[in-house]
Amino acid sequence: MNVQWFTNSSKAFVTTVRSGKLGVLLREFKRRFHSRWTHYGLCRDLHQPFEPTAAKIPITVRPLQQSDVPYLLSMNAPGISERGPYVRMHRLNFLQACIGTCYVAVTEDGRPCYMQWLMGSGQNREIPD
Repeated sequence: MNVQWFTNSSKAFVTTVRSGKLGVLLREFKRRFHSRWTHYGLCRDLHQPFEPTAAKIPITVRPLQQSDVPYLLSMNAPGISERGPYVRMHRLNFLQACIGTCYVAVTEDGRPCYMQWLMGSGQNREIPD
């Protein structure tokens, strides 16, 4: 077991307990106990032309900077959903695995608002089954 995985899982657990939403914790446990989930990503042929859909707000895309991580993945962010700590825990674990390159969309005022990884086929062996 990875130390970072344990740390991130502990943070998600503590955040949920402190918020008083123990029902969320119980549902997560039940859901995962017999889970056989498989996560999928998006892919496309980079040799084929592609016209992206315009964003609804002006953004720029750049590689993730360390200063973006607390903003995007804080366990105690205001307005975080009930499942937010678990979603963020998985993203932190993936980020710390250093697979691919994480990119962020940044608003005009410099705030990151979206993150996504780009991985080449040469990294397939690094992605857990």
